[in-house]
Amino acid sequence: MGLECDGVTADVIVVGAGLAGLSAARELEAAGLSCQVLEAQETPGGRVRSSVGENGRPMEDGAQFLNRDMSALVELVHEAGLELVAGGAEGETAGLGSRGFFEADTWLNELSDAWPGLVSSAGLRSGRPDRTVTELIRKVTGDPNGLALMQSSLCELLCHAPSELSAQAVLEIFARYDSQREDGEYQVAGSLDTLVACLAEGLSRAPRYDTAVTRVAEDEKGGFGVITPGGVHRAAGVILAVPPLAAREIELPQPLADELRPALESFVPGAMVKTTLVYRRAFWRQPSGWGRQAPLSEIVCLEPVGTTLMDTTKPGEESARLTLFTGGQRARDLALAGRAERRAYAIEMLAGIFGGDEAGQPLDFADAVWVQHPWCGGGYNAHVRFGGLPDAVERLRQVEGELQFACSEIAERFPGYMEGALGAGKSAAARLIRAL
Repeated sequence: MGLECDGVTADVIVVGAGLAGLSAARELEAAGLSCQVLEAQETPGGRVRSSVGENGRPMEDGAQFLNRDMSALVELVHEAGLELVAGGAEGETAGLGSRGFFEADTWLNELSDAWPGLVSSAGLRSGRPDRTVTELIRKVTGDPNGLALMQSSLCELLCHAPSELSAQAVLEIFARYDSQREDGEYQVAGSLDTLVACLAEGLSRAPRYDTAVTRVAEDEKGGFGVITPGGVHRAAGVILAVPPLAAREIELPQPLADELRPALESFVPGAMVKTTLVYRRAFWRQPSGWGRQAPLSEIVCLEPVGTTLMDTTKPGEESARLTLFTGGQRARDLALAGRAERRAYAIEMLAGIFGGDEAGQPLDFADAVWVQHPWCGGGYNAHVRFGGLPDAVERLRQVEGELQFACSEIAERFPGYMEGALGAGKSAAARLIRAL
């Protein structure tokens, strides 16, 4: 069909100004192509979002951690003039059940050590039927405490109940975590918004915000018309740098739409509520009932399932930070409450765990609700449901031609992380350059 262009014209239009989209745009411009980024939200960054707490302290609402093997991200940190600092206070991980605290590192290490064998015996290329993640971890341990701990930890990590997710798809994610280092090895000394600005402000054309794309159509004159409520933009190539759940809300040209629909519909939205409280001291490091000398840095709660408490204090801070990551159904429940109710819930939980009055006297508070987010897919990442296509990620990554996908979910390395988003953007740009 013929589409009259009343918007911008560029060699390539990138849909989405998260790290994947901005990274793709940078690569395209470096190759000499003109590029316009269109972003539905008011600001860039996607699932990287900095804010301030109710009393003005800087906070990270979304992605926060990295390690030294995430080379593209480390390079961007230095380019932006920032430094790496420790990911949080050192210490052990405890489980917390109805009988109190118990040592958890042994169970979590057992799960981590089991992933390579599970990939070969139950992964996509094993030739065996898919199963749920819950069924998978029952192969790791039959101990009720260990199973409950692994279930809760994975519910928080995956932002979804393990009993509803494809084991083969999740195994592919862990297989592509290309490092022996912990993912929370480092934080950034400063705001992650600075990294986003470094990418966005370095582009020849400023991204256009509040510009939601509703349709991508092939033009009989060649190329694509990218349709938004404000007009039609034209380009020879398009990169959809948005999560799968956002991509499936965009009408795509045929026959590509029919070919990709089963893959896009295989993803289910994650659910995450991230809550950070600042206190005068880290009273959670040696709680009553923790019978070990080593201090705690992380607590995985068996109830509510999907809740992890992590010490996220940066070196040199005079105060102490505790972040609650709540995933799965409990996150969905909290999303229905108001901010004041979520604040009261967090404080009541901490008071119940640690006792005393300190939990009720935070110096600062912030929470971010990543549930049913229209552009970010709910939680930090979307995952493939059990019963969906276990190879949905691979299908999106292997699309050929002048329309490409780029998002952290389909990254070849470090999917689900900032590094993965940067890499996915670069890879999509390289594929599109070859196609053009």
